Amino acid sequence: MDGIGPLSRQRVGEVLRELGLRFLTDADGDFVLLCKEDAANSMAMVMVSVQGSGDEILTIQAMVQNAPPLSSGEALGKANEWNATRRWPRAFVKDGHFFLDFHLDLEKGVHKELLKDVVATVLAGVSQFLLWLGGNGEEDTLRAILRRLSGSM
Repeated sequence: MDGIGPLSRQRVGEVLRELGLRFLTDADGDFVLLCKEDAANSMAMVMVSVQGSGDEILTIQAMVQNAPPLSSGEALGKANEWNATRRWPRAFVKDGHFFLDFHLDLEKGVHKELLKDVVATVLAGVSQFLLWLGGNGEEDTLRAILRRLSGSM
């Protein structure tokens, strides 16, 4: 196991590769992924980035596309329900779109295994949000996440 080291785009890229994810890299060296679950109509464009004045903040942000048609009040209610019952990622509504985000200050450094676990957990949360938003039951949501993580179910 690697020791504690500074957060870096290189380490984030290594973690994404180890998780078996395909991604694009933008001009700043941050990572763009598409998240789509077969059982959900919605998808999310996910940005995994390193931010802060000293590149110490891990940021994962997602913009949900093709969400079910909801009024502003219904969408806000859904975001509030998600935030009241789930730990991460945080959901909010802006300009008629659902957004998800997660920020973690890693100024003191991070073990690679912890970084990998945090990224996998938040990305699983994005997948869970897409399934939940589409009205899939908790059992279906759990099965889909376990299938994705195990690659075999």
